[in-house]
Amino acid sequence: MKIATTLRTVDLLIRYTPLFAHKDAPPNVLNLAGGGDFTTVGDANIAALVSLADLSVGDDTLEIGCGIARNAYALHRKFGDSVTYAGFDVMKYCISWANKHFSVDKPNYSFRYSNLTNSMYNPSGKVAPSEYVFEYPDASFDLVFATSVFTHMQEPDFYHFVNEALRVLRPDGRFYFTAFLWDEDAERASQSGEAAFSFMHQAHDSRLENSEVPDAAVAHSRSKLLAHLDTQGVQPPLIMNGGWRRKVNKQFQDCVLIRKVP
Repeated sequence: MKIATTLRTVDLLIRYTPLFAHKDAPPNVLNLAGGGDFTTVGDANIAALVSLADLSVGDDTLEIGCGIARNAYALHRKFGDSVTYAGFDVMKYCISWANKHFSVDKPNYSFRYSNLTNSMYNPSGKVAPSEYVFEYPDASFDLVFATSVFTHMQEPDFYHFVNEALRVLRPDGRFYFTAFLWDEDAERASQSGEAAFSFMHQAHDSRLENSEVPDAAVAHSRSKLLAHLDTQGVQPPLIMNGGWRRKVNKQFQDCVLIRKVP
C-alpha cells in the first residue's frame, strides 16, 4: 500500500510540477529499469536489436514494458524519426514522464499506460495480463520487443503476451525478447550454485525465485515455449543462452528471436 501511494504521488508530481524535469534522461531516482547506466544499457539494447533482429530505418516498432523510455531514448539517438515507436507499461509515472519530457516533440514516438496487475510493479492493477488485448490493430508492426519483461511475468500471462505480440506483427515481422529459460542446463547451473538465481519454487511449468513476490524473477520452461511456438505460424526461433546461467560477462538474460512466417 505504501509503495502504491508513493508511486501515485510521484506520478502527480511529474504531471503537475517541474520537479523531475530533465532534458536528456530521467533523473536516477525515477529509473527502476534494472542495473547499469541508463544511456549505456539503452544503447546496448538497441545495438542488439540491430544485430539480431534487423532493426533498420523505416521499421514500425512496439516495445512491451517500455518503462521510463530507456530504449526509446536510445532508439531516437540511433534512428531519430526514421522509425516509429510505440511503448506501453504498467507503471503510470513512467508513462507520464515519457509523454511529458520525451515524446512531446517527437510525433513518431508514443507511450500508453496499461493498468495491468503485477505483484512487483503494479500490485493494485485492475486488469489481469492474461485478459489484456494489446491496444493496436493486427499486423501493425515490423518489430515487437521486450527486454526484462517476461522475467517478471508468470503463466498464463506470458503465453498470452507472446500470442498478442505475434498478432500485431506483420508477416515476416520479428519478435525479440529476453527471458530466463528453464532447461537442463539451467537446472544444473542452479543446483551447482553457478547460476545467479536458484528458482527453487515451482509455479505451473515456470520457476520462481521468490514465492512471496512471485513476479520478482520468473523462469519459463524452454521446452514448453518451443512447443507453443510450433503452433503459432512462426519460423524456428533463435535462442541464445544468457550469462545468468554461469555468471559470465555477456548478455545476462537469455535472448529469443522469433520471425513470423511471411
